[in-house]
Amino acid sequence: MNPVPSSSVQPPLIREKLRQEAELAAEVGKKLAKRGFAPPGVDPLKDALVHVFARYCDVLIERLNRVQRNRQSLLQQVAALSVPADSAAGRSASLFQQAEQRSIASDWHYRDWLAKRTSCGSPKPNADLHAAVVSDRAATRTKQQFVAVFDPLARRFHRRAWTATEF
Repeated sequence: MNPVPSSSVQPPLIREKLRQEAELAAEVGKKLAKRGFAPPGVDPLKDALVHVFARYCDVLIERLNRVQRNRQSLLQQVAALSVPADSAAGRSASLFQQAEQRSIASDWHYRDWLAKRTSCGSPKPNADLHAAVVSDRAATRTKQQFVAVFDPLARRFHRRAWTATEF
C-alpha cells in the first residue's frame, strides 16, 4: 500500500518528504502496536496513515491556494498594462490572460477535488477531477498559443523566451 498518492500536482521535494513521513508513521505505528500501546479498537498504523494523508492534502491545497493567488495577481498586473497597438503584442496579452484564467479555474477544481479526498490510492472518477483535467488541458493549449505568439516578440527584443510548462 502506497500511503502517499502520486500526482502530477505534487512537487518532487514534497513527494519525497511525505513519503519519508509516511514510512516513519508506518514504522512507529507498527512498533506501538507490537508493544501494546494502541487503545482497544484503534489501529495505530491506520491512524498514522490517515494523519499523513490529511497533511499531504493540506500541503497541496495550501500550495494550490498560493499558486492561485500568484496567478490572480499576475493576471491583474497584465490587465493593467498598456499594450502597444501591434497586433502580436495585443494577441499575446489576450492569450496570456486567457491562459491564466483557465489555469486559475483548473487550480480551483484540483483544490476542490483534494479537499474531498479521504483516502490514499488511485483517484476515483469524479466531477471535480474531470473538470480539473479538462481545464488544465485547455490552459495548456492556450499557453502554447501564447508562447507561439509571444516568443518571437521576446526574441526580437532580446528577452527571454518561454515554454508552456514554465508558467
